[in-house]
Amino acid sequence: MEITTEQIRAANDFLRQHLCGIEYCSNGIVIQGKLLLTSTVAAEPEETVAKILSAVRSFSDFTENNDPHGEHDFGKVIINGEKYFWKIDCYDSNMEFYGHTVHALLIMRADEY
Repeated sequence: MEITTEQIRAANDFLRQHLCGIEYCSNGIVIQGKLLLTSTVAAEPEETVAKILSAVRSFSDFTENNDPHGEHDFGKVIINGEKYFWKIDCYDSNMEFYGHTVHALLIMRADEY
């Protein structure tokens, strides 16, 4: 079954807005979501991490420059003057190869990219 850009975008938006532990079903396609933080982000104070997560959840500034394929899979937020990137990649169920069963949302400090 072919997965459309609209289905990918909907799954990515759902994961970004709800963050982790999700299972999204679109037209019979079940997609799991995982939230991953780099060790640098995870080591930030709890209040800073909460602000980062909140900013990622509410991100909506998608443009042709940061979203050329319309999949809503990348963004940048600035918290306390520090830039953070978030990126969603798609994997198979074993998290080994490209696929569409697991969408993994990684949040990193911009200098880690």
